[in-house]
Amino acid sequence: MLQVIIGFILVCLSSNQIGSLFTRFHLPMITGFLFTGIITGPHGLDFIHHDYVQKLYYVDEVALAYIAFVAGSELYLKEYRSRIKSILFVTAGIILGVAFLSIIAFHFLTPYIPFFEPMNLLQRFSVAFLAASILVARSPSSAIAVIKEMRARGPFTQTTLGVTVIMDVVVIVLFSLASTYAGATMSGKGINPKFLLLLAAELFAALAIGWIVAKAVSYTLSQRFIDGENFKFFTILTIGFCVFHGLASLEHYSKEHWNFALIIEPLLACMITGVLITNKSPHRQEFHDIMHSRWLPIYVAFFTITGATLHLDVLTTVWPIALCLFFVRLTGIFAGSFLAGQAAGEPVNHSKVAWMGYVTQAGVGLGLSKAVAASYPSWGIHFATLMISVIVLNEVIGPAFFKWALLIVREAHPRAKKSDHHILHRALIFGSDAQALTLAKQLSLHEWQVTIASPQSSKLDQNQIKSSATIQGYQNLNPDLIHELKPREFGAVVTMLSDEENFLICETIYEHYDGLHRIVHLNERSNISRFRELDCFVVAKSTAIISLLDHYVRSPSAVSLLLDDEDDHDISDIEVRNPSHFGLSLEELTLPEEVLVLAVSRKGQLIHAHSHFRIRKGDILTVLGPFEGLDEMEVSL
Repeated sequence: MLQVIIGFILVCLSSNQIGSLFTRFHLPMITGFLFTGIITGPHGLDFIHHDYVQKLYYVDEVALAYIAFVAGSELYLKEYRSRIKSILFVTAGIILGVAFLSIIAFHFLTPYIPFFEPMNLLQRFSVAFLAASILVARSPSSAIAVIKEMRARGPFTQTTLGVTVIMDVVVIVLFSLASTYAGATMSGKGINPKFLLLLAAELFAALAIGWIVAKAVSYTLSQRFIDGENFKFFTILTIGFCVFHGLASLEHYSKEHWNFALIIEPLLACMITGVLITNKSPHRQEFHDIMHSRWLPIYVAFFTITGATLHLDVLTTVWPIALCLFFVRLTGIFAGSFLAGQAAGEPVNHSKVAWMGYVTQAGVGLGLSKAVAASYPSWGIHFATLMISVIVLNEVIGPAFFKWALLIVREAHPRAKKSDHHILHRALIFGSDAQALTLAKQLSLHEWQVTIASPQSSKLDQNQIKSSATIQGYQNLNPDLIHELKPREFGAVVTMLSDEENFLICETIYEHYDGLHRIVHLNERSNISRFRELDCFVVAKSTAIISLLDHYVRSPSAVSLLLDDEDDHDISDIEVRNPSHFGLSLEELTLPEEVLVLAVSRKGQLIHAHSHFRIRKGDILTVLGPFEGLDEMEVSL
């Protein structure tokens, strides 16, 4: 067994590198993991023997528990209440459209699917129902990745993400129903009142188990351990594995000792756990951070094994059917999303391209396919190969469709190239000493374009500053000179001259150029009221150093971050525009890891913000954190 584990670890290390290579060609990383599994599996180079795959069953169970936990954690109900009507309508439309057309397609494709031959009509329908429940599935992780990349925000984006998250919950419930129904038809028992009663009991049991597991996970999150988050993550995965292993053992025991098979879907139980932790516990943020920051090793192992289990001999015969199901699914998504969007009152231009946001599939769909293969060994492997073929097509093509849709509805805000600039990323500094030069250099490091307006007598040298900043000399400071510098093209003006010169600049800008940030380096504290009447931000030279030293004594780590001693951190002002966040408290926001809200400004007034402070449209949050976290937060807000 040790040899199996070591060999599999080596294959996973290679799979991770190949997945990274795939991203360079704008292909999903998961596709690289699947490709590695196919190449190294029993039908490729045979590095992962068929017996090895059987011995690594526990990797599947851990990964499926993880996928279900994450799917549940995405459903934070308060974030979707503003778009709930559209989300529910579109979800129902897509489910009905895809399920109906998929079942019809399977009926006509039956003669071309070999594993259907020994089945009767009722059994074929149950398998088609299983396939339809899997084809409905979406990929929240892929959708979120595209939204982050495109920096998308708006009603279309919010509806798409809401449908995607809720869809996973509905899909797992549908799959539980379909799996139970398939088990009944394959065993020859069919549908009867006892079956319906048993089905209701199984769903209730899954809900009860999910509640119990949520209590266990909450207890784990509330404890303090030496290794902190890593130990909690390992414990949560162990709990998930116990759920899968225990319910599988219960199913086998019921078949052997009772007159029926008790099938409680572990995916549904773990998904319920994720939903309860997210909506009914104080550990939502910690659970989200722990589960979402450690996905890579889980996905590498799971999708590599999934690729190894694909039967290439079957794939060569079913690819035309897979292609047909791919187009049937697209048709169902288009019809369902368009009609439901119109019924919900969505704009026509949104409804026409909505289908493009729901194409991608990944984790949940693959997990359900693997579950069928494990439950029905005689035909499940061939079924899984067919489903995975369709999922891979959707996974490769889906992200490109979603990006295109976001551009069409104009909700994408991709990051500009470094050569481009925005008006708010330009600063005009009035100064004549080394401090002005140092400030210009610091702003340049953050990709601001800087112009220094300095008297001709100044000794500032253009060679001392980066090429992204320029020095503009002048003879006499007067309003005409200020107008010639075109302040309207800048986002901020900093004055570092004498107080009289600073006041002339600020007064001229106040009277003629609305919306500019005015920052004054004050010389005499007695003049502070004059500048505050002009709505200037004032830094008093006489007290700034003392105040800084005071804060360094009392809170050195915080000051280090605020002064950007941490090279990978920054401070940013982010306006709240996403309707899903209106009315949420600060503690209910899903903040990226290490991001801290420093202040909240509403209509120009600084507000004392505590954890229960309710956010409104147009509020500006001043946040501190790593660059990636700030980018992520800017997209979500």
